[in-house]
Amino acid sequence: MKTTVLLEELQQEELRPAQYYREYEQLLRKDFRNLLSKGKVAWIERNCPGCGAIELPQAFEKDDFDFRRCPHCNTLFVSPVPDQSVMDFIATQGESTRFLKSTFSSQLRTARYRHVLNSLLLWMVTTLDLYGISTGTYCACGSDDPGWMDIVCQESLFENIIAIRLNKNDFTDQPPPYKIVNHISMVPEQLDVISAFGILNKLSDPVGFIDQVLKKLVNGGVLFISAACNGFEYQVLERDAPNLLPLDRLTLFSTEALKGILEERGLKVLEISTPGRFDVGTVRDYAQKNQQSLKSPFWDYLFMHGDDRCLSQFQLFLQEHRLSSYLRMVARKES
Repeated sequence: MKTTVLLEELQQEELRPAQYYREYEQLLRKDFRNLLSKGKVAWIERNCPGCGAIELPQAFEKDDFDFRRCPHCNTLFVSPVPDQSVMDFIATQGESTRFLKSTFSSQLRTARYRHVLNSLLLWMVTTLDLYGISTGTYCACGSDDPGWMDIVCQESLFENIIAIRLNKNDFTDQPPPYKIVNHISMVPEQLDVISAFGILNKLSDPVGFIDQVLKKLVNGGVLFISAACNGFEYQVLERDAPNLLPLDRLTLFSTEALKGILEERGLKVLEISTPGRFDVGTVRDYAQKNQQSLKSPFWDYLFMHGDDRCLSQFQLFLQEHRLSSYLRMVARKES
């Protein structure tokens, strides 16, 4: 099974400057409070989305959301969760979403194209070529970055392109050169390639979403997934992980759990990678800023005294052994 390691060193500030992330975080909380005040939030109790384990106790609370950790599959998840209609409203009409897309399209556009979008496209093109996958019809299931659809269309890789869950207010001038539908069930044709970039973490029922997606995937077709996962940052910092925004991280699968979900549904997993590059920097910054113990003398020593070369090598170690907090996975439908 293939594993990808990204050697390019990258600072989180280049892609997620602190001032923008803090504003996004405040707006996201505001969006949710507005919905709560209007009585529009329904809550759903759920078992572990990774393996179905039941009656798991609370591991910790953050921003009034209860997080649970599965001892069987190592998935970290929120329960109860807001109904998906709430998440869809925020994704299409929330002030936080408008701010995020505007920031990606303006201040962070160059950095996003260079370090994120081009990397995703190269990954996709290389994988399709390696396994001889048909490039007939492609469907993008959700993306925070409007630039993704631009770069896919410019590449002219696919014969037909469909986008799901894009806010139509993103398009103020000419209509886009691809089809837009509101839900995967509304896609009229079978799909050769599907991507779910950054969406699984924000779904109330990510496994149900995967089931719906697979109904539209042709035999021999492939599913590309990128998502935050329950890797080093979240394992070490837990509640204090700065990227653990509950509404953005309703589910953090482990790599083993997500692999099992896909294989149970007849897919062959072709690649599992965790090419994250921010775990070490995030934990180091937390340790140095807060002067707090990381609950282990080894971690305390490493992040307070490790030099740049040591920490850089440790981040590569996390990538190589699939222990980082960002995953990429490719799976092919075989039946």
